[in-house]
Amino acid sequence: MIGVENKSLVGIGEMVISDDPSAIICAPHLGSCLGITAYDPIRKYGGVIHCLLPNSKSDPSKAQA
Repeated sequence: MIGVENKSLVGIGEMVISDDPSAIICAPHLGSCLGITAYDPIRKYGGVIHCLLPNSKSDPSKAQA
């Protein structure tokens, strides 16, 4: 991937959408986060969203089910 001109990095809490078939979209820091990808084959759009999950230790009452 070195030298790729059409590469987009998705940061924490960010979303990238593209209609360029040569685009490379990646989320390199997906530790305990959630990465969601979607592609529309008719319109030929694709995207990635990088969702940060809340830490249950920050508010234990909200983490109880």
